[in-house]
Amino acid sequence: MDVAKYRTLPSKLHQLPATGSIADAASHLADAGVELTDLRVAFFDFDQTLTAVDASRTNKSVRGGDDAAAFMQQLKAAGVPSVIVTATKPNSTNCHAIAAELRHLGLENYVNGATVPVS
Repeated sequence: MDVAKYRTLPSKLHQLPATGSIADAASHLADAGVELTDLRVAFFDFDQTLTAVDASRTNKSVRGGDDAAAFMQQLKAAGVPSVIVTATKPNSTNCHAIAAELRHLGLENYVNGATVPVS
């Protein structure tokens, strides 16, 4: 896919600090004078961005808890599609596993469902 035609579109990448969550993106956007309705799409990494894993690596939770879930709800209410981007191999097993985790975490209604293999 030729992405050159998209290079002139305004975009912003926010990197979360180690102790932050996606809920912090709301304040970053507000500080930059960006309304949620100005956004066309929001992309999120899955593991360790939308999710947090405990030290035993067995229990996942929403990174940022209720505040992060509320931000996802605000994006949806503003009509902003939320898309998960992951380095996980795009196959049906992994897609089903991520979907199951989203359901478990209560985030399934806030993200769009599609996979796009990257070559």
